Amino acid sequence: MYNTWSIFIGVSVSEMPKSLKLRIFIFIYVCYCFALSTVFQAFFVSYLFEPKYGEKIETFQDLLHFSVNYGFISTVEFGMQTMEFSDYLKFPPTHRVDFVVVKNYLRRMMNDGDVATIAGPQYVSYISNELGY
Repeated sequence: MYNTWSIFIGVSVSEMPKSLKLRIFIFIYVCYCFALSTVFQAFFVSYLFEPKYGEKIETFQDLLHFSVNYGFISTVEFGMQTMEFSDYLKFPPTHRVDFVVVKNYLRRMMNDGDVATIAGPQYVSYISNELGY
């Protein structure tokens, strides 16, 4: 018991643990400390150095409530006029920005988060990989 208590508080022990039960207990304790330390470090590193990630925008109504500009692409707008999806027209005209080069605005969307657009998921994945995100 003295050796186990010594290991818990971090001082040297009088002799090496020789029984199998004590060795297994110490091994489990070391694994537990390693796992707890890893989770603790990952949580605080993400909390301290990446605070810009806040609440997720889950619905289209959430997107309208934030002060996010809608970047529209003329060809995509033309295609969406033929479909039944018309929610993108709810953005106020002051928050509509015409995208000329889509890659630049996707970069702006990933870095600043002040613009939203409708784009294909494969293209967004390709651009994010190309930019190193």
